[in-house]
Amino acid sequence: MIDFIYLAQNPLHTESSIASMIQALRDFHDHKQAIIDAEARQGKGGAKDDFFIPKLELMQSFARAIFNVGSLLQWTADVSERLLITHCKHPFERTSRQRDFDLLINAVIIEDEEIASTETDPTLAWVSNVNPAAQLRLQGPRPVRNHFLKGIISDNARIAFNVTMKADRSRLDVSQLQSLYNLPDFAHALHLYATCNGCTLPDHVSFNTWLKFRIQLHSAFHTWNCDAMLFSQRVDGDNDRSYVAQIRAIFQPILPRGSCAQLPERLSQVLVYIQHFDFVVPGPEPSTGMWMVRRSYNRFPSQPGRVIRRGSIIPLTDVTHAVEIIPVYQGPLGKDVNSGNSLEVFDDYFLNNFADKELYHSLSVISEN
Repeated sequence: MIDFIYLAQNPLHTESSIASMIQALRDFHDHKQAIIDAEARQGKGGAKDDFFIPKLELMQSFARAIFNVGSLLQWTADVSERLLITHCKHPFERTSRQRDFDLLINAVIIEDEEIASTETDPTLAWVSNVNPAAQLRLQGPRPVRNHFLKGIISDNARIAFNVTMKADRSRLDVSQLQSLYNLPDFAHALHLYATCNGCTLPDHVSFNTWLKFRIQLHSAFHTWNCDAMLFSQRVDGDNDRSYVAQIRAIFQPILPRGSCAQLPERLSQVLVYIQHFDFVVPGPEPSTGMWMVRRSYNRFPSQPGRVIRRGSIIPLTDVTHAVEIIPVYQGPLGKDVNSGNSLEVFDDYFLNNFADKELYHSLSVISEN
């Protein structure tokens, strides 16, 4: 069913995508009896033995509607639905719920607008009068910032990135960065990146590093914090291909103070050191419907027993999406395994392609290729 919902929200449809959408809905109906048998279909009175849901019946018309009028996203009611909630349902709960509720709602909305226009939060204003010291400990929700205004923009202008003006660590040399982030092949990866981009790495170069960055998609306008990322690169002049990697370091090469030299453009931008994952199979795993990835390693025939994670350096703007990867557990876990170190313990992971529709469509393109 999630497959069907995401496929129906595709901004561009083809005959094959519509056929996939129809097949996804057919698969649900073919297997929905198993949900009823497991008593997973629940209502207020307990388990239900039917799927009499009007919206489920409406889904039968989606494919025909797309053929007739195009993508369904152009008819989205998300904005009006949200306004109904914020300007009708929520204000109604603050009224006496009488027949003249429309007048009361109007009065409530006017009052809210007046409060907003003064830029005064009534709660904070009350706290500042009653207990001024307490207001220093109050925190509001983090505002949503538009990183497309001042952030680092991707080549296709669909993704914005943000790092703080001041780096978390400044002017580290290569050995310090390798030791601090436990990246034994960082110097080799940096030399390889510079060579592949036709650059020469200057002497006495140092690095500013950040502990995090923010990524914002133009279509979703959300921000993510995540170690695992989907990134895109062009291979042998072919179309862009997507890969999964874990970001281990965010850095920017800088020259010594007072230097008259200038770094090449490909070296002066914010870069990331990544460690790669390989797709186990070219598509979702049948039993879970999720993709599987496996950590990639470099082995050295001349040095038997030496194995290190395969790493490389890419521009920050090659990152396209945050992803959620879940360890494939095999047997009982030790007490020392937790959410903070699980990415360092396991080699095989499930890739949650149902996290949002943007990621779902990105992985669908990989599957088709």
